[in-house]
Amino acid sequence: MITLAVFLGPDRWDGPRSLHEMLSVTDPLLLSLIPDYRIHLIEPAPLKPEDLLKFKTSLREVLSFIKYSRDKDRIAKLLAENERFQALDRDAALMIRTCTNIAIEIPKDSEVVNVCKAIDDLMADSRSEGLEEGREEGIQVFILDNLEEKIPKARILEKLQRRFKLSAEVAKSYFDKYAEKMGSSTQDGYCLPQ
Repeated sequence: MITLAVFLGPDRWDGPRSLHEMLSVTDPLLLSLIPDYRIHLIEPAPLKPEDLLKFKTSLREVLSFIKYSRDKDRIAKLLAENERFQALDRDAALMIRTCTNIAIEIPKDSEVVNVCKAIDDLMADSRSEGLEEGREEGIQVFILDNLEEKIPKARILEKLQRRFKLSAEVAKSYFDKYAEKMGSSTQDGYCLPQ
């Protein structure tokens, strides 16, 4: 029987690889009395592509994904070239999600997962969130710039609705949110810095 340890991280293993390396004993006589059990370790980072092909189960995809998980170009290439990611068994997809901390959506009732589609969906969601964050940041800058120029609130609301295609209610909610950051409102509808 051979015991194998599988390290499921993208970095190189930096721990001990034998029982002697785990011990703080340095006396050669005492160490000679203790068998030095080697750890047979499988780690994704040093595996070459031809080594990965030796795995016949979905462990191949798990190790490959972990190995390249920090390199978006290599992951994209891996997913494009390996059709096994289009129908990966559920447990392997769960392991990838857990080990890489990538929020791949895995349907509860499915036995196989299209990891390619799951990653594409995740990237689309991220792009959408990024666009929305950028839009909101643009609205904030627009409001604050107009307030600094002492433009009346009513005029800022009109410009917000027109420029960002917002309803009157949404424009007002943005104005209230960001005008509060500038300081207190005056009777004229201005928001002056404190």
